[in-house]
Amino acid sequence: CGGLLIAENRKKAGGGRAIAEAMAPRVGHGPFFLGWPWSLWKRVFYSTRPDLISNKTRPPQWAQLQSEWRFFQAFFCYFGPPCHVLWNIKYPWLFVMSVTICLVLWQDWASKREEPIDWDKHEILKSTFRMTSFAMSLLLAFRINRTYDRWREARSSLSGVGNGATSLFLQAATWIDNADIVEDFRRFCIVWPYSSLSGVG
Repeated sequence: CGGLLIAENRKKAGGGRAIAEAMAPRVGHGPFFLGWPWSLWKRVFYSTRPDLISNKTRPPQWAQLQSEWRFFQAFFCYFGPPCHVLWNIKYPWLFVMSVTICLVLWQDWASKREEPIDWDKHEILKSTFRMTSFAMSLLLAFRINRTYDRWREARSSLSGVGNGATSLFLQAATWIDNADIVEDFRRFCIVWPYSSLSGVG
């Protein structure tokens, strides 16, 4: 009976992977990203990252995710998989960059006039950036590290749900003589992890 449960779970997992593969690709997975020189870019910076979706994360992979090398890899992955950070915020980012370029050009023009315009006489902008940049970087560092920890705890908890379902079915198959009730337990234990995952998601 335990073998039936394991086989059914594997079948369900295989069906989930098939559904994921049939879904529309994420931004950056298209022909543009797979073409040259993006193919080399993908092999060097993206394919070397641990696969956290289809495989269970092992201690060596966690060590790689917590190492300083992850910042170097993530920097080059911003315009493609896996995070697409800058690509997904391209319109706000382009707007901010456009406003910044216009201000710089205006400042350059104002400084070259016969009567230069001192538009930041008290250096408010410089002082604001200098006082807030360190605090922002510190807060972001704490937030990112905490996010990794929470994701790992959630992954461990969900795997514990699957282990608990397997243990429950094995105990039911051992102590219950009624085949119909055991079959109900088997079907319930198969659905339980997926329903828990859907509820969390």
